[in-house]
Amino acid sequence: MGKKDTVTKEYMSNPEYFADAFNYYLFDGKQTIHVNDLHEKDSSELDIIFKDEKEEIVQKTRDILKECIIMEDQKYTYLLLGIENQSHIHYAMPVKNMIYDALNYEHQVSEKRKYHRDMNDLRGDEFLSGFSKTDKLKPVITLVVYFGTKKWDGPRCLKDMFDATNKAVLQYVSDYKLNLLIPNEIKDFSKFSTDFGKAMKYISVGADKSAYKKVSNEELYNEVNDETAKLLNKCIGLKIPKKEGGVEMKMCEALADIKLEGKLEMLFQLVSEGLLNIKDASSKALVTEDEFRELMKKAGF
Repeated sequence: MGKKDTVTKEYMSNPEYFADAFNYYLFDGKQTIHVNDLHEKDSSELDIIFKDEKEEIVQKTRDILKECIIMEDQKYTYLLLGIENQSHIHYAMPVKNMIYDALNYEHQVSEKRKYHRDMNDLRGDEFLSGFSKTDKLKPVITLVVYFGTKKWDGPRCLKDMFDATNKAVLQYVSDYKLNLLIPNEIKDFSKFSTDFGKAMKYISVGADKSAYKKVSNEELYNEVNDETAKLLNKCIGLKIPKKEGGVEMKMCEALADIKLEGKLEMLFQLVSEGLLNIKDASSKALVTEDEFRELMKKAGF
């Protein structure tokens, strides 16, 4: 697992951010799912298949899976909510998520079969299927949270991955739709209730560094907590300093680094085009000539 994947998984494992993401996506920001409604589940999806009369265990591991219990119309609704964190575009995401969900449903059916086998309470067709007419499954909803700045140009459903275009054929093919949370497609960030919304806001401006200052001037986005600072530093290359003994990070402190980066990039470009010599460039950057050469090399010039 890459460093970005580790950081994003750690971040979204926080139940407050997890609930915030689903409240935005499922309930338009209404605080329907609460932290106390969430219960950690094993994220490994297992199934046993038979191939050439031999048992084979299929195992896939999600990023995060939680059971959720919500009250709706005086009735409890049980859901299984999964999050897949993507720092980069995954061009086979519909198949990946579909397998996770299918394995989970199969696991639920297997648990019902085991229960009925132990109870010996089924007869006829119910006995043959191992599943009674009254048995129900818990719905599984998998949400892909995209932490990249590029426009998502990958498939959004299974049918987007097909080469076939014959509508007469495709109407009989079952589809699988992705649930995607993409920062630059979010219209109203005020519907988030935690720093997760701030993270989405900053990621949404993409590579436009000048836009960070505009966002940071908004009172709501002027400060972020330690977890969000760490996420933004890793995912979009900000340099928000960690405060000793403090939680909130001033975004203006990160903007100073962005301004410096912009100045260095300009100097690198001028040197690479022969319009400025190393001595003068390093002087303007307040570093030695050797340090300037090293910085240029790291920046790919």
